[in-house]
Amino acid sequence: MSLHIADEANRRRAWTRQLYYEHAQICRDHGVPLRTPFIELADLASVVGSWDAVSRTIRLAVRLVAEQSWDVLVGVLRHEMAHQAVTDLFRMPAGHDQSFQTACRLLGVPERFRRATGPLDCQGLAPSTALDPAAVRHLARLEKLLALAGSDNEHEAGLAMAKANALVARYNLEGQSQTGDGAYDYRIIRLGGQRVDRVHKGVASLLTEFFFVQVVLSSIYDPALDQSVRTLELLGRQENLEVAEYVHAFLIRQLDGLWQGHRRKSGCPGGARRSFQLGVLNGFRERLMSQAQPPGSAARSAGQSSTSLVVCAQDPRLQALVRERHPHLVRRRSGPALFDAAGYTAGVAAGRELTLHRGITRQGPGGRLLPEG
Repeated sequence: MSLHIADEANRRRAWTRQLYYEHAQICRDHGVPLRTPFIELADLASVVGSWDAVSRTIRLAVRLVAEQSWDVLVGVLRHEMAHQAVTDLFRMPAGHDQSFQTACRLLGVPERFRRATGPLDCQGLAPSTALDPAAVRHLARLEKLLALAGSDNEHEAGLAMAKANALVARYNLEGQSQTGDGAYDYRIIRLGGQRVDRVHKGVASLLTEFFFVQVVLSSIYDPALDQSVRTLELLGRQENLEVAEYVHAFLIRQLDGLWQGHRRKSGCPGGARRSFQLGVLNGFRERLMSQAQPPGSAARSAGQSSTSLVVCAQDPRLQALVRERHPHLVRRRSGPALFDAAGYTAGVAAGRELTLHRGITRQGPGGRLLPEG
């Protein structure tokens, strides 16, 4: 029993230490000079966080560590930091009035952590799945096309995939002039480990180039491991996040399955795996590029931005969200890599034949990938 208590105490100390780091990092990132408060992980029953201006203490519910992702706990921390800013910087009573909303913007508090009108509770902490009617209809039409894209008839499958791509592009182009509509959010995909390999970077590049989201390579603290692990963070309109999250899962599964099949047939060495999978991504990119062109038009030149890149760059709400989440974003290019030429060539051929279809479901209510229309 004493060992269990000691382990629990050590875990809480490690998590609290990380929360002090998160507090300091948020202040540095956003240039907000908050004094370091006391931070306590407590056994809170009715609320998940509180700010006590008298004792200068931020209390967070320790149950969140087990019930939610670490990012949710940090979101609650940001909420309470906004209360701290109201009392420490604005010299006003803590509440959820306009001064609190101003503090939220200063500290980059995600939208879903700003909405409390009383004590912050578990309502609305997870990413929202609520969509407006237009988005629901869009995803329903897209799901039907993705189902057809799984057809054994190669022509029918390819045509359905092309129509799905055109539907996504048209939907986002039409929505460009309606930036006040729709909800924006972010999704975090854990990659595990402390490095992001080229294959994951390649998938991230495809999502950015064709699926109307911005992707940031980042990291998140893992309380079970007491260390940071790498992540892909998807940012955009909720309906685009649904699609991009699906495409990510689809590609990761396909990359593994195609490699296993190629290795069985060719007997190539395991060291060719990365080259083959990068080839698959490049071949799939070529297919998406060809489908993005109107019939009879010239292929897009290497220096021409895709529709997705243009729409995202011109979306003020998306760009504001990216700046809010990552105020000091640094863009880096990967250096040259060693390739297995035969594996890469085989991968390109496989990627050119890859058809995006509704073949993978994520865990969730009903087991569906996209919501029903």
